Formats: sequence, structure tokens, C-alpha cells
Amino acid sequence: MGPILSALVRLQGIEIDLSQLRRRIRTRQNAITAQETRIEKHREEHEALRQTSLEHRKQADEYELNLRDSEEHVAKLRVALNAAKTNKEYAAVLTQVGVDGNGSFG
Repeated sequence: MGPILSALVRLQGIEIDLSQLRRRIRTRQNAITAQETRIEKHREEHEALRQTSLEHRKQADEYELNLRDSEEHVAKLRVALNAAKTNKEYAAVLTQVGVDGNGSFG
């Protein structure tokens, strides 16, 4: 083989290697892009779950506050029932509470 043919064969080998390397680079870049997309999707899902968790926590706190308020109100009404000195006062407190004549809360 002549020197020019030999150089062309080497050049062809180098071009094949270069082509393979470029293909590998493109494949890796595509994989990186896909991973970045997945990461962003997971970040968005995480943020949505965090927001939902925050809303649930706020709602639970609100329910607890309402429960405490209701318990305090019931305790005050029980004190008022126990403090009633006449049947008329007792009946007035029962009317306020919404208790029926059987003594159960309605």
C-alpha cells in the first residue's frame, strides 16, 4: 500500500471513531436531558405534596382550635347548669344548649 492509501485508511478509522464518539455524546446528552426532565417533574411533585401537607396541617390545626373552643363552651354551659338555682334558670340554660327533655345533647 502506498503512503497516501495508508494515510486515507487511518483517516477513515479516525473518522469512524469520531463518528462513534459523537454518537455517544449525543446519546449521553439525551440521557442527561431526560434525567433533568425527570428531576424537574419530581421537584414539582414534591412541591405539590409539600403544599398539600401544609394545607392539611393548617386544616388540622383549625379543627383542633374549633374542638377546643367547643369543649370550652360545653364546659361553661355545664358550669351554668350546675350553678342554676331554680328550675327556670336550668330550663333557660338547657334551651341555650339545645338539650331535649331527655337530657341528651341534640
